[in-house]
Amino acid sequence: MSKKMKNLFDELQKFADENDFESEEEALKAIEMYLNNIMLNEEEYELDEYAYLAKAIEATDPERRIEFIKKSLEINPDFVEGKLFLLMNNNIDDPEELQLNVEKIIHEEEQRLKKEGIIEEDCIGKYYEIDEIQGYIRAYETYIRCLIVQGKMRKAAEACRKVCSLEEDDNLELRYSLIAIYAFLEEETMAEELYNKYSEESSRMLLPMIALHYKLDNKEKAISYLNILHEKVKGLKQAVKILKEDADKIEDIMSSPISKPNSKEDTVRSFIEVSFVYETIPDFLNWMEDHIPTKKVPKKKKK
Repeated sequence: MSKKMKNLFDELQKFADENDFESEEEALKAIEMYLNNIMLNEEEYELDEYAYLAKAIEATDPERRIEFIKKSLEINPDFVEGKLFLLMNNNIDDPEELQLNVEKIIHEEEQRLKKEGIIEEDCIGKYYEIDEIQGYIRAYETYIRCLIVQGKMRKAAEACRKVCSLEEDDNLELRYSLIAIYAFLEEETMAEELYNKYSEESSRMLLPMIALHYKLDNKEKAISYLNILHEKVKGLKQAVKILKEDADKIEDIMSSPISKPNSKEDTVRSFIEVSFVYETIPDFLNWMEDHIPTKKVPKKKKK
């Protein structure tokens, strides 16, 4: 984060600490007004590249959006997030061309980091802690998505493994893409190792594991993971029903910015976000529905 943006966040934190709000809604409105007052006077507050990126993201007019992002790159020609945003707004229809452009951004950033003395081998496991490297990691995130769209799964897996090794905490959550790719490729050993590494019983980890073992005809293991998912997600049966029958509900869920963890909405989102795994196993949802455990109602004792 740049120094200017940090100062802004510090000001917001100070403002929040100095005021006693009765509700979260009241606090958000007050902070929004405070922020607007700061941003109204741009002559006093000089915007940096991140502020112009924020303006570009918020802009509804395409020309203004490009204008803002170009301004960010004038301030900092090495601003990776700006380069990526500009690239994604250039309406490139050819996925191969998009991939090549992202590879170019990654290469340029690698060279810049080397000149600054930042070497991969010296920073393994803590990349995201270094401000100068965050853009590089985000470029890889975009690169992985380009590869998945093209069906270049092994290359995408290689890129995911690299990012996960560079950043052990996996702030960008690329482990979810990686475990989905392993399920798609039917790589049981690698998937199990990744699942055990993070020890995370979430929809994003468990659904691919269920699908993997379903594909391998390891039904006992598939049901074992399904039982874990059933314990974590109370509305699992409803989630499967939505995925099978309710396109409008799916659209509503995917248009929402967030979903509550371990909810049926989160399960639907987890499934749709890596739908490439499940497109090759059309009967998977029916199988899940048939094998989700049902609670038995205890019989009343006769008087």
